[in-house]
Amino acid sequence: GMKVPGALLDSDARAMRRMAQLVSKDDIVIDLGAHVGFATIEFAHRAKHVFAFEPNPRNFAELQRNTRNYPNVTLFERAVSDHSGTTRLYFEPTKRGKFFEGATIVEGKSNIGYEQFAEVATMSIADVLGVVKDRIALIKMDIEGAEYQVLEALIASGGMDRIGMIYVECHVDRIPALAEAKARTLAAAKAAGVLGKLDFTWP
Repeated sequence: GMKVPGALLDSDARAMRRMAQLVSKDDIVIDLGAHVGFATIEFAHRAKHVFAFEPNPRNFAELQRNTRNYPNVTLFERAVSDHSGTTRLYFEPTKRGKFFEGATIVEGKSNIGYEQFAEVATMSIADVLGVVKDRIALIKMDIEGAEYQVLEALIASGGMDRIGMIYVECHVDRIPALAEAKARTLAAAKAAGVLGKLDFTWP
């Protein structure tokens, strides 16, 4: 794909590119909450393989179109959670363009009305690690408030030793109730000696 000059990118995209630059040609990357594939594509330029997860059906269709020329990308129409099954993905009526901004599976998020939802399939983080057998250089996690239940399950699973870094978009500002979950996750990470693998500064 065509590269956009860095100066034209907004701060999210710049952060994404900075993250992608940590990835090299032998690396496996997991993109949780791939949306329409901006980060997935940045990673695909550099990584050996990218496994991208996006539960929102409309975003997923766009993600498929956007990544169709990248043979090193594998897509899953799934919400990643601490268990496999189904869940309700809530979203705002779409305002601009065709994307759902900020869809979430967590209740109590300030900018969402909860009138609209789709039933989506979930996949446990343990099952994700079962599918992706190799060492994982980087996980990007932007899953709108489900980060902490996934991180806690991941730490408890003992799978962290296979993972290099996890970049988490932290939604505590928009979902104040998550502060407690974040504190619990950080304590668990510290106890497991993996705190250094978590980066909450993205984007």
